[in-house]
Amino acid sequence: MVLILPGNSPDIQGSIIIKLLKLYTEHKILSAKIIGVLNLIDNSIESENGEKVEIYSRIEKEFIVKLVKINLIIKNFEKMCSSSSDELDKIRASALSSHKTIQVLDRIIRKKLKISLTDISAQINKFSLEPFFAHSSTSNIIPQFVDLSI
Repeated sequence: MVLILPGNSPDIQGSIIIKLLKLYTEHKILSAKIIGVLNLIDNSIESENGEKVEIYSRIEKEFIVKLVKINLIIKNFEKMCSSSSDELDKIRASALSSHKTIQVLDRIIRKKLKISLTDISAQINKFSLEPFFAHSSTSNIIPQFVDLSI
């Protein structure tokens, strides 16, 4: 006699697999959007467009929050899934690959941002040490130093 638990019936496992396939498809679409936004951030850093970097970073954050929520739902369904399929295995591998790509791009962008911010900081420090000249009432040039450090 075989005991079939309610959560392990073939019908329930089939619907769990279908739900996982849909969730992984959403994951794939959202990952592609995040990768696209990360590339836009990278291009904006290269062109030194801080405003676009800020805008794209906000969009990336919104997408990441959604991706985290999808990952939590996927984990819960994975716990209930006791069967597998080739299609499910392929889409899991694709999700893992997308996740690794996002991590690598994110790491590269953060390094570029750090370098860019360091360069900007050095330029500001150099600029703040340069004297500005103002004419006095006696027409003598008097250097006036401006401290731009905040």
